[in-house]
Amino acid sequence: MSKVTKVVPPRLHVLLRKKTAVVILRGRSKSAATFGWNLKDDSFALGQWFRGRIYALRCDLSPDGKHLIYFAAKYWRNDAVFQRKQAALKETFNTEDLWRIPDGLRRQAEEKIEATHGKEFEKLHNSLDFNAPTWTAISRAPYLKAIDLWWNGSGWNGGGAFLSDREVWLNHPTFMFEPPVLESGNFSVTHDPIPELGYGNTRGECPPIYFAKLVRDGWVLKDDFGYRLHCNALFEKRLPDSRILQKRFFSGLNNTPGRSVYWDEHCVVDETGTQILGGSAWEWADFDAPRKRILFARNGCLWALPLKELDHPPVLLKDFNSAEFEPVVAPY
Repeated sequence: MSKVTKVVPPRLHVLLRKKTAVVILRGRSKSAATFGWNLKDDSFALGQWFRGRIYALRCDLSPDGKHLIYFAAKYWRNDAVFQRKQAALKETFNTEDLWRIPDGLRRQAEEKIEATHGKEFEKLHNSLDFNAPTWTAISRAPYLKAIDLWWNGSGWNGGGAFLSDREVWLNHPTFMFEPPVLESGNFSVTHDPIPELGYGNTRGECPPIYFAKLVRDGWVLKDDFGYRLHCNALFEKRLPDSRILQKRFFSGLNNTPGRSVYWDEHCVVDETGTQILGGSAWEWADFDAPRKRILFARNGCLWALPLKELDHPPVLLKDFNSAEFEPVVAPY
């Protein structure tokens, strides 16, 4: 009997603005793609495919919808520095589960490694064979061709947020900031912390920058559970009809196909907190205020639910399950 392989739907995350959006698709075989979404007529246009990883929670779309900032990675490229540091950490802690190590101990170990092997790593960094495996870039939405680009070098930090159409906050701490590889001159860029907006208070992976962007976009943080039960935070967005759209943010390693370390679940509740719609299958959701409808992603598809028709079946806007890699040249 042949083994049946379950096909996992592509994961979808949407960067939503008032009139336009960018859909970030995480597909199979270490591939990703971007799609432009015109919210006026629900038409979609392919941006570009990318053979690698795009960290959707650390990406952002400019308020006018014209530019995209994204964090990308190609981890299978030969990064000798990263591999040697990982090997040294494993030897130091004698464990494969590096993610379990408290941040303080890991930082101490990394500083010791840097002090011991500093000259060796500097030589590797300056060699012709070295490639930084991650970077932050700004492009013309929905394409990925960079007009501004900064190397990052690991999965920590990276990405950014638009403060306005021409102002960008870069998620690269001062101690690791490098000059841009590409610079268009179109943007004012800062990487300094902006506490009043929530940017840069803590660095690391997705939660700090993702949470700050959610609050900026009208979500209210109702509870921060820390790392209890893998449910890190509960966000709510109040809808015009006294309903509430809830977003539950989770983290942790799990065996659910199609889920990464971080994931969201969404539902619609009434004033008493009773669930009306949604659940664990809604991987992304938000409210389209101009058209008064709930938008959500489920099983590789985008759906819409008008507020006045919550008791009706949702409207299918786009099925991405058949999307396949195709080369596209950005028109700039």
